[in-house]
Amino acid sequence: MNSHYKQLINKHGIAVHTLVLVIMMGLFALVALFLFYKWATPSAVEATAASCAFKKIAYCTDWSANDYGKTPWDWNKKPPFGCEDFGIEKPTSAEDCKIE
Repeated sequence: MNSHYKQLINKHGIAVHTLVLVIMMGLFALVALFLFYKWATPSAVEATAASCAFKKIAYCTDWSANDYGKTPWDWNKKPPFGCEDFGIEKPTSAEDCKIE
């Protein structure tokens, strides 16, 4: 009877440890998913002269891939916003995309 009692405790001990391990893995997975979600979502980009210049370069690069035909994306829907305050506006021709 004593050995049966030890086997019963061992079985329950393994089950409890397994349960704790599964719970810990689940918590780790939830934390990892949360951190990945926070990392993957775009953050608000502050409008500065440099960020607006980069936006213009990206727009012109994408637009030149279409031989300046169809506009690549909507200028007003991509951050940073307020680039007009820095004198940087949406290019309307291939001439506006020339680097000075």
